Amino acid sequence: MDNQTKIVVIGASAAGMKAAARAKRLMPEADIEVYEQADVFSYGACGLPYYLSNDINDGDALRVTQWGTLKDQEFFLGAKGLNVFARHRVENIDPDNKIVEVLDLEQEKVKKVTYDKLVLATGSQSLIIEQMPTDSKRVSTFKTLADARKWRRELEANNVDAVTIIGGGFIGMELAEAFTAMWGCQVKIIELCEHLLPHSIDDEIARIVENHLQKQGVEIYKNCEVHSITDTGQEVEIETTSGKITCSHVVCALGTRPNITLAQKAGIEIGHTGAIKVNQLLQTNHKDIYAAGDCIEIEHAIGFKVHLPLGSMANRQGRVVGDNLAGRKSRFQKVAGSCCLKVFDMTVSFCGVSKDFAKSAGLDYSEIWISYTDKAHYYPESEKVFAKMIYTKSDGKLLGFQAVGKDDSVVKSVDVFGNLVKFNNSIQRLLNLEFAYAPPYASPLDILYVMGAAAINQELDEINSVNPLSSLEGYTVVDVRTPSEVKDFALEAEGVITIPFDQIHQRVQEIPLHNPVLVVCARGTRSAEVVRLLKNRGNNNCCYLGGGIQMRQAGDLLGPGHV
Repeated sequence: MDNQTKIVVIGASAAGMKAAARAKRLMPEADIEVYEQADVFSYGACGLPYYLSNDINDGDALRVTQWGTLKDQEFFLGAKGLNVFARHRVENIDPDNKIVEVLDLEQEKVKKVTYDKLVLATGSQSLIIEQMPTDSKRVSTFKTLADARKWRRELEANNVDAVTIIGGGFIGMELAEAFTAMWGCQVKIIELCEHLLPHSIDDEIARIVENHLQKQGVEIYKNCEVHSITDTGQEVEIETTSGKITCSHVVCALGTRPNITLAQKAGIEIGHTGAIKVNQLLQTNHKDIYAAGDCIEIEHAIGFKVHLPLGSMANRQGRVVGDNLAGRKSRFQKVAGSCCLKVFDMTVSFCGVSKDFAKSAGLDYSEIWISYTDKAHYYPESEKVFAKMIYTKSDGKLLGFQAVGKDDSVVKSVDVFGNLVKFNNSIQRLLNLEFAYAPPYASPLDILYVMGAAAINQELDEINSVNPLSSLEGYTVVDVRTPSEVKDFALEAEGVITIPFDQIHQRVQEIPLHNPVLVVCARGTRSAEVVRLLKNRGNNNCCYLGGGIQMRQAGDLLGPGHV
């Protein structure tokens, strides 16, 4: 590779700056220019909700290095040898002649810049709804540091008291906490789909998140479409399919779409996800043009293309591009889409695909639900964890994992599971994993081991579970909890047969042999054993409540007693 290579990078966020810095380290003599239309760049955008919540006091904290240096143009020139041109917008790309047209937004002058290699790191744009007024100070998106600073000023001035968030995805969840916990705002969330986080988790896990939000005072409107938004000057009126909602301010948090305007104009191929199509080298259909970050689509381990606008992905992709600019032929491998999210004091994590996706893709899938603890169950600080696993019924291939809990144990589980998905593993592999154990940190058997064992029992021995939110109608329900457990949370269903697990062998004849039977217990462990016992007696029409009463109760939006 010629060390005098001229490299132009469009976009000075995670992917673009990582690509530029990596290429400069490998090719010190290369001439690298980075063009960014904003005046503030290279900051931790994922930290913006935590600046709004005052967990991070100063917005500039998102722009500093680990040793406290502000990442501005002078820093990148002095420390990295990179020329970063802020307030410069690339208007056009001529791939045939390898020229970009750049508008200096301060001088209002256009210049033409030649390149040998070009990197598109144009990021993403906020999705907005057609009904959103463009001239209202009470209605806006939340994507940039400027957005966050504007909202922070309004909150500090006590101008915000009731906020409606349109969109129940990542940003919607994080903003609900920020507005509520720190600033005491009344918060409502409007979601068009049937549950929150609709493209990430399934209903039974989402119900637990929704229940938790409601306990924090957040109102949720699901299956709710916005018809109009009107700023009256005193408040905002939102007409929806659920009626009129009034508030002082509205945040449109519908997510993002890839920013592909430049790429389209230049004839760069766009994939079916609406993002730039790249190969494993992160090259576009023009071999000297690379793309990385929120503007590209990547290959999922399950076998389809996805658009995953994640900071972790962008940084990894930037390094791959930097390597390849220097001729190293690095490859960006398939992903499992591992994610985590803080919702007040609850942690939500997931990877792979959801049941909804598996169903839409025509996959022959099975599911397992588990209620567990993040530490040994007898340890004083142990907390409940609720999890779900999806796998193929035919060969047990791991497809997806979703979990909620009170600490980062569910993040660890997703980290492990996601890497198993990436390398095409099956449920049997879960029984061969090794985990560190001590009572203050973990249970003797990790939750992934327990889920693997439950899945193998389901597939090999037909010890079948059902969704924890399933209707109890049509079953003879057998409750094998202790009398004290039943007293704390009784099942409201007709004809429940209550037999404590400790007496099951002596009283099993009380259970009808030929009726459809649903066995329930607190977490699913005891009830699964009873299903095996019933099958050994000849009842092949029996199953147990996946995740048990605990998981059903955690997602019960009606409160105790309504199971």
